[in-house]
Amino acid sequence: MKTKFSKLSFTIAAAFVASAGIMSVSNASAQSESSLFVADNATVSGDSAQYPDDVLDLSQWKLTLPISLNLPPKSNSATEIKQPQLQTYAQSEYFRLNAAKNGVLFKAIAGGARTSKNTAYPRSELREMQGDGTQPAAWSCTNANHAMYLEQTLLHTTTKKPEVTIAQIHDSKNDNLMVKYFGPPFANGSTDIGKLEARFNNDTMTQILDSAYKIGDPMTIDIAVTSGGNVTVTYKNQRSGVSNSTATVKLTDIVGSCYFKAGIYIQACSKRDIYNNTNTACVSKNRSVDRSETDPYAYSEIEVRNITLR
Repeated sequence: MKTKFSKLSFTIAAAFVASAGIMSVSNASAQSESSLFVADNATVSGDSAQYPDDVLDLSQWKLTLPISLNLPPKSNSATEIKQPQLQTYAQSEYFRLNAAKNGVLFKAIAGGARTSKNTAYPRSELREMQGDGTQPAAWSCTNANHAMYLEQTLLHTTTKKPEVTIAQIHDSKNDNLMVKYFGPPFANGSTDIGKLEARFNNDTMTQILDSAYKIGDPMTIDIAVTSGGNVTVTYKNQRSGVSNSTATVKLTDIVGSCYFKAGIYIQACSKRDIYNNTNTACVSKNRSVDRSETDPYAYSEIEVRNITLR
């Protein structure tokens, strides 16, 4: 059980809050995009949960969402929410409690706001932090013992290019590890059977975790990094019973420090985003029509029930 907060809705002018490092919410978007709350030391859990942080311990994370709170909105200005605001933050479409209030839904759309002009794909994703949750985590990729455990269920994917990344290790430059789902060529997005892979060192090594993952299957993923930069991924499909542990893989060509990411990072995009701007990075990636998501609101979604760092 956690000590939580009672709701006090309010609106604030659109601007960056420098001390918190996040974007504030305008009067026009406060109801639909964000609410902040004031503590009264109420205790909540289970059915009493009001916010994602009531279910997941988000004290060591920041959140990126595929929406822009700029006025006017900007395509390359995805919203970031850090601690302490994240303790009592929810967004009705892209970051919210599930109906049972025992998990958190992360949703990303093909035409959502992105983190930079060179990034084609939107995300609804957590990035590991440290200290009081306001400073980026930066642990040694080659001299650390660090792990992330997830209990989650992939609920939906885009129908064209149904690919999503659902857990990651990054350094300052590289995709050291990506756990990715790949759906079938003619996906319906909701009942497909695809495969889950662990991809190491910028896709130079791939190991299969589940060759027949069905959307809706609950899973556990445990990613463990040990001294020397050795990584092992342990996976279990809680419906089918499929269980796999990758061989230990050594991280190579490390640049800077490492950190974990979780949530959903879709690998599909629309050539025009929800702000009616051309996604030039998407255009350059998707040269063939059949691999391009034409609907900017095409989405992928995951439910996370547990995320633990150790």
